[in-house]
Amino acid sequence: KVSSFKPGSTNQTEVVAALGKPLHTIQEADGTKIDQYPAEAGAKSGSGFWPEWIGGTSTGGAYNMISFEYSPGGILKDINGGK
Repeated sequence: KVSSFKPGSTNQTEVVAALGKPLHTIQEADGTKIDQYPAEAGAKSGSGFWPEWIGGTSTGGAYNMISFEYSPGGILKDINGGK
């Protein structure tokens, strides 16, 4: 899913529609917003966010995060993590 998001053209509403509500949202003083999701949210087989110790099936670190950074106008600027 993550590969379908294009910095400079995708907006925050489109990301939330595809991935659901973020785990965390950070609001910077300059108006930049950063939404954070567990890496599994963007995985092709992502069935949910359940760490192995709860009984989920995780491939890799259960707490890897993907951050989506948006300009003050809500347009995607950058994607970090989840690789």
